[in-house]
Amino acid sequence: MRRLWWVLGIVMIAVVVLVAVGRGGDAGAFDLGSSEPDGYKALAMLLDGGGVRVERTASDAFDADPADRSVRVLLSAPVSSEALPHRVRRFADGGGVVVVTEHGSDVNESAPPLRRTRGRCNIEPLADVGRVSARFTDGPILVRPGERSCFGDRGRALVAEARQGRGTVVRIAGLGLFVNRAMGTPAKSEPVGPIEHNATLAMRLLAPAAGSGPGVHPAAARLIVVDVTEPVTGGSEDVLGLLPGRVKLVFGLSLLVATLLAWSVGRRDGALVEEEPPVRIAGSAYVEAVGGLLGRQGDVGRARAMLQGRWQRELALRLGLPATADDAALCTALARRTGRAPSDVAELLARPTVDERELAHLISELDALRREATHV
Repeated sequence: MRRLWWVLGIVMIAVVVLVAVGRGGDAGAFDLGSSEPDGYKALAMLLDGGGVRVERTASDAFDADPADRSVRVLLSAPVSSEALPHRVRRFADGGGVVVVTEHGSDVNESAPPLRRTRGRCNIEPLADVGRVSARFTDGPILVRPGERSCFGDRGRALVAEARQGRGTVVRIAGLGLFVNRAMGTPAKSEPVGPIEHNATLAMRLLAPAAGSGPGVHPAAARLIVVDVTEPVTGGSEDVLGLLPGRVKLVFGLSLLVATLLAWSVGRRDGALVEEEPPVRIAGSAYVEAVGGLLGRQGDVGRARAMLQGRWQRELALRLGLPATADDAALCTALARRTGRAPSDVAELLARPTVDERELAHLISELDALRREATHV
């Protein structure tokens, strides 16, 4: 009973861990409904409060008019600006604004990290945005020749902008700029420092402007989030590396429960108890029969003759011989079956007995010969 409670306890712990992980969601997923520190519910509330309706669509279903200035497009996963989906690129070429995220670059490891900075900025809509927090990104992106940038220096920045046909492609250093931790108030354990302007940056980049000022948005403003699959940037021979972290956790917990269950069932509650197996004595039935026969006949010689005659007849029939086969034919057949010498078989069949002990010993040897010949 104690083992069962142990197993049930382990299963309950595993279920609690899985539920907790399931509620947390996948780290880095662009979930506008998640209130976790890495979620984007604060961004969704900010856009909704600014009158911006958020829509989501697949890249192959995206169909927006590039002439519609009330639309901004955001790609949900890091994609290089050179690898835009066809429909999104056509939207930018026609005059639309597309915001893409890219992984930060760490090529210049000796440079100081960009944590809270405004830096050099020549993007006009962002000129009056204060310092932003880059603590939840993996670093700035590289500024390409001919691009305008903000929140950085001439070589790297958090935001970079370039022309794409008649439109604009804005590159940012990851959606970590807009996670709940970056948009909300600091935790109780963190000191209250300078006010960050990540929320202002989000509205300037993702909310379409009406043209009468940086804070004025059209009444029908829309942000279309285009769901794309993040490309694989490197191969791996590790199959486990392709599994999501939650799947690995499920496999690990299942293996743990199975191991502990096998250990619980297989372990002993006390010391090992050795038991003597029953020993079967060969020929014991014949010895007992001999004793009964002697009691009825009262003579060893007559008892031997009667048992030997019955034994020879039964064995001859088992070997395919006539019941009246002579001793020579029976000895030859027994020698062929057992591998013994014919003379040894003949000696055993003709061995005399003088008392009960010799008769019992003879019957035991005849029984062993029978089992060798019939493989029983």
